[in-house]
Amino acid sequence: MSNGKQVLADVVGFASNGLDLAALKIRNQSNLPTLKLASPRSVRVGQSVYAIGTPLSVTLQNTFTDGIVSRIDLENSLIQHDAAINPGNSGGPLLNSQGQVIGINSAIITDGKSSSYIGIGLAIPIEAAQPFLVAVERGNAPLISQRQQPNPKREVQDLVFNRGKVETTLKKGDRVLPNNSYFHLYVFEGKAGQQITIEMDSRQIDPSLYLLLPGKEKLIAQNDDISPTNFNAKLSATLPEDGIYFIFANTFEVGETGKYSLQASVK
Repeated sequence: MSNGKQVLADVVGFASNGLDLAALKIRNQSNLPTLKLASPRSVRVGQSVYAIGTPLSVTLQNTFTDGIVSRIDLENSLIQHDAAINPGNSGGPLLNSQGQVIGINSAIITDGKSSSYIGIGLAIPIEAAQPFLVAVERGNAPLISQRQQPNPKREVQDLVFNRGKVETTLKKGDRVLPNNSYFHLYVFEGKAGQQITIEMDSRQIDPSLYLLLPGKEKLIAQNDDISPTNFNAKLSATLPEDGIYFIFANTFEVGETGKYSLQASVK
């Protein structure tokens, strides 16, 4: 949030027909600020536009840039503009002079060599997004992205403390870390001073655990074995602050697959 507070949210729908949009529902929040949508097809070439977002890094929050609409591509549902945007602006609004949303920033065009920005940004026009917004409101938006292989499992799973073990399998097709080892991602909301212990056991893989505070891009703790004779992983840590934390449960070796159990406790 604008005040630095972190919250949990769930994906409640994906757009269809190849439109690169998804909708999130923030948990346990109400009366959040909103932006008004502009009238469909009200955008004109040459009009002033404004982009807000968090480009490149969490240290560059709430940036505001301006530009003009240079082209409208109705066939491909794109607004081309030159307001400066970067990775991190994607999903953020493109606004008109009345502060109304005319589009959703989705991509930039680079020089193809150094990946430097050359002043061409692309946004999805609001009239292309409106059918998706209606589907979300009615509860019938697709729950699986068409750009991925259908998978009924959530890519991010809630980690519940002081409960029984989670029994699951790391397998081909799961996401991989930069070293090409498979991993599952778990999320939980922690409080400063809590002492947590995570154990990952398996007879088929060599488990490894990482605890991250993504809002600060900080690795809090990691462990890939309990002892020289026990290759299961056990991670213990005292949480440094309130916030949303990630647990990466992965295989220490590249390409390993197999069953494992995960158990979490907190004091």
